[in-house]
Amino acid sequence: MPADRADTLMARLETPASPVGSGEARYVVQQGDSLSAIASREGVSVAQIRQANGLNGDILQPGQVLDLPRQSLASR
Repeated sequence: MPADRADTLMARLETPASPVGSGEARYVVQQGDSLSAIASREGVSVAQIRQANGLNGDILQPGQVLDLPRQSLASR
């Protein structure tokens, strides 16, 4: 395993999975990720990610675990 991926793997292993139906998923930040790219990919807003994680700015660190709010089926 490449050394630069070991931290990501360990973060994923140490992070408990979200209970089924919790309305959230978890995402481990990768090198080069941005809030806007994650939000776009996941179909949520940057503001929703910030609120779910208590973030004030845009700075993310590789290996950081984010809670990603899920939209209800009715809102899709």
